[in-house]
Amino acid sequence: DLDTDGLPDGWENAHGLRGISSVAGYGPNADPDRDGFSNLAELRNGTHPQNQKEALRLRFFRSGYGRWTGMFDATPGGKFLLESLVSPDFGLWEILTTLTVPEEGTVMFSFDTRSATSRLLRVRQP
Repeated sequence: DLDTDGLPDGWENAHGLRGISSVAGYGPNADPDRDGFSNLAELRNGTHPQNQKEALRLRFFRSGYGRWTGMFDATPGGKFLLESLVSPDFGLWEILTTLTVPEEGTVMFSFDTRSATSRLLRVRQP
């Protein structure tokens, strides 16, 4: 991290930020594509900091009795973990599956809610 901004040089190079990320408006807290996620959040989410369509926004819809489908867009080839937590008061996050972003860039996953009371879900990079 030659410019000491907290963003790895290789990531900056790959996303067109090299040489400008230390300039005001392009550092780790900046949001050059104005999608609501900082460069640092884009790094953590595996999304492109200069492509507004590539923000880690989860969308859910009911796909049958007790079944839900979730989806999000990200860089093809990226890996994410789908995790579950029964209660925020106790327990650890349980990994349900590893999601790999397909070539078209949209990840879809389904889950069944009939066997659990309320459940929290999250998607994160490993």
